[in-house]
Amino acid sequence: MPVYKKDMVPDMNLFTLEFTKNKSKTNELAEAIANDINTNKLKKNDKLPSKRALANHLGISLNTVINAYLLLLSEGYIYSCLLYTSPSPRDKRQS
Repeated sequence: MPVYKKDMVPDMNLFTLEFTKNKSKTNELAEAIANDINTNKLKKNDKLPSKRALANHLGISLNTVINAYLLLLSEGYIYSCLLYTSPSPRDKRQS
């Protein structure tokens, strides 16, 4: 089992979300994380929670988190090694 330094472990308090019935939970979660990246609440190379840990923390299905992470990956918000945030697509447009 990997040992993480304290500053490498994601703060689960950052990941709180009240879902509405207007959108899918997958889209709401992806939008919330993207917004946190765009507003620098999550910074470049911040470690995201594991899919299972985030699903348990939010009380949602593992598949919802997997699909939200895949959506963020396809949009360039995160990169996959262990799932870290990427530079925001907004930052890429500015360079």
